[in-house]
Amino acid sequence: PDITLYNSVTDSAVFDTTNQVDAILSHTGKIQWVPILKAKTECHLDLRHFPFDVQMCYLKFGSWVYNNEQLEIFPFGEDSGLANRTNEIEYMYNAMWTLDQTLSKKSCKNYATSIHSEHYGMESNFNTGHINQHRCDLKYFLIFRRNPTYFLVNIIVPTLIFGILCCFVFYLPADSGERLSLSLSVLISVSVFQIIVMELIPKSTEHTPIITIFMTLL
Repeated sequence: PDITLYNSVTDSAVFDTTNQVDAILSHTGKIQWVPILKAKTECHLDLRHFPFDVQMCYLKFGSWVYNNEQLEIFPFGEDSGLANRTNEIEYMYNAMWTLDQTLSKKSCKNYATSIHSEHYGMESNFNTGHINQHRCDLKYFLIFRRNPTYFLVNIIVPTLIFGILCCFVFYLPADSGERLSLSLSVLISVSVFQIIVMELIPKSTEHTPIITIFMTLL
């Protein structure tokens, strides 16, 4: 079957059928075939709570050609609905991300095409030339939690120290020459540190991290 990764960002969105992957045939007639696929998809990031953020990405699989009458797909071990599959995935250790939860869901939808056809299982509207095809797809949701240790030491703690130093400026006497020098030193330090932080924070135009807003107000 032409199972395709719909939200792929590369050309290798279809399972590779050229590799000699054996199929398992049971005495009941059930065939199990596990092809090989190395996929790369997009994931929209919500960085408002960076570096304590939780991100959810999904993989959407389905047939590119066949409708639900010709090919019906199900999540492994489940017929439909939202199922927790955290224990079924072998996740390789990553220092930056932790896999919190995995979910699977089957969804179906009617698609209208403008191609005239009389294939079995399709409802054709010959007045307008449209075909209603009932197609199903599988979505696998991956919920990741960022490990904040690195950013806590290199961003959060220095930012809090700069905030405390800004408050200490007002405790110095107005006629003291150290007040002006401390203010200039803190201002230059915050400016340089903000340039370094911009290189560490992921780029996003949808949401501005709270830590970035706090540093701007400093």
